[in-house]
Amino acid sequence: MNFVSTFEFWVGMGVLLVFLEFLAPGLISVFIGMGALTVAIGIHYEQLSNIFTQIITWMGSSLFYLFTLRLLILKLYPQARRKTEVDEDKYLIGTKVSVIQDIPSEGEGRIRFSDSSWRARSLDGTPILKGETATIQGRDNITYIVELFKTAETKEEK
Repeated sequence: MNFVSTFEFWVGMGVLLVFLEFLAPGLISVFIGMGALTVAIGIHYEQLSNIFTQIITWMGSSLFYLFTLRLLILKLYPQARRKTEVDEDKYLIGTKVSVIQDIPSEGEGRIRFSDSSWRARSLDGTPILKGETATIQGRDNITYIVELFKTAETKEEK
């Protein structure tokens, strides 16, 4: 039976882990693979003879590469992440919605928004009846705060 030598094992693991980085990028497996290749070099130059020193060298060199080279590479080549502030509420305010359950003056009813039914309450305590149109004025967690939609006719009545 022909077994793989420890040198061939560490070279194979190193190469495998380095190429694994192409399948799952994250700058981690490449440095663990470099640690395995470091052990293979140590075995080749007859500096690492037993398995205990090989594993300790692999772990130490992998951690060294991971915490030094990885941070250096991330600083030199920053990722193209753009952090944008997303405030969903500013896009919702003023949207017209249908009231599907009466909204009492001091309670909650339901509105139809984005093909879903949501809890809603009146902004100023004015009751809003089922079938009327309201506008979203804000949100408190998952409860929308709405106001009766004022058309030209309702504005003239007041």
